[in-house]
Amino acid sequence: MPRTEEQYKEIRNEKKKLITNVALKLFANEGYTRTSINQIAKEANISKGLLYNYFQSKEELLKHILNALGEEFSEFIDPNKDDVVTEQEAFNYIDITFEMLKNQRESLKYYYQLAFQPEVMEILSNPNVIREDIIKQEYLLLDFLAAKQPNVNPKIVVTNIISFMKGFSMMYVYSPETYTDEFLEEYKIYLKEFIAK
Repeated sequence: MPRTEEQYKEIRNEKKKLITNVALKLFANEGYTRTSINQIAKEANISKGLLYNYFQSKEELLKHILNALGEEFSEFIDPNKDDVVTEQEAFNYIDITFEMLKNQRESLKYYYQLAFQPEVMEILSNPNVIREDIIKQEYLLLDFLAAKQPNVNPKIVVTNIISFMKGFSMMYVYSPETYTDEFLEEYKIYLKEFIAK
């Protein structure tokens, strides 16, 4: 019996996910520059030609990895798409983000190893790398945070919150024995209280 269009789409999505996961691990452990398309194809147990059916170049694959994670986190910032972030939406975003931290600890470890490589940081400095819709969602959250303390330089407020979130997520990912799931729940409450001030 021939496959349906839906089945083909599912197979394609699974293959793309496989390539992405393999590439993320190799980029993180071997280095983005040193990892070749041949290595990724071999590790994913697919042909190089098939890989090129999904991604035209190694840089396109890298951009996909960087955007996929950004999309996963940012899509919950303004779920009703009204271009305004409420306090409840910000709290929901924190809940979802911390849940993702718990469920994707290993993937995030690879992501941080990748994102801080000098050549990747240089690629990230290009404003066209991260998709506009992801950037827009993040700016909506930053606007909400800046408005919470109108008498303080908004850059300081935003930097403070981002430092909290990113700093904690890195410590949580790399030091599971110190930053346990129980501590994560406590920190989540603290962060919400901080934002509610």
